[in-house]
Amino acid sequence: MVGREVTGHYYRTDYGEKISDEVVMSVRNVSVPGQIHDINFDLHKGEILGFGGLSESGMHEIGKACFGASFDREGSVTLADGTQINDIPTAIRHSIAYTSKDRDNESIVLNQSIRENICLPSLDDLANGMHMLSDKKLKAFANKHAEEMSTKMQSVEQFVSDLSGGNKQKVVLAR
Repeated sequence: MVGREVTGHYYRTDYGEKISDEVVMSVRNVSVPGQIHDINFDLHKGEILGFGGLSESGMHEIGKACFGASFDREGSVTLADGTQINDIPTAIRHSIAYTSKDRDNESIVLNQSIRENICLPSLDDLANGMHMLSDKKLKAFANKHAEEMSTKMQSVEQFVSDLSGGNKQKVVLAR
């Protein structure tokens, strides 16, 4: 669970070691009026960067802003290849995801099936050249991703609203 053998030392000894010089995302002067102001940081390859704070401190808005989900965002979010992340589709195309703390209102559609929730962001990729969707293909896609997350469910046709909180979160991550 912790990614290493737990022996006599319970704390990691590799703190302070350099991760990488390669910057994969650069955030400059990002502000969302009334929420966050002038945020700047670089995310390096292999680095896990977290933000913490009290509720309403703006830590959640930083993630939304970097994902392109804050429509009144100012400043820039730039990837290593020069791509500017200004909207959600661009973020998704570059393998960036955002999981909201308020999953029931912002991350899933409660009154839809697990299949529909998992497939929703990938419909363009799942459609054939004539923009037709195959129910069989959608079901296989949803089953694969739900199983990868070990979602406890009756089937992918089950409504998300019938799941436990943890399994709802697994559907969000499978998306």
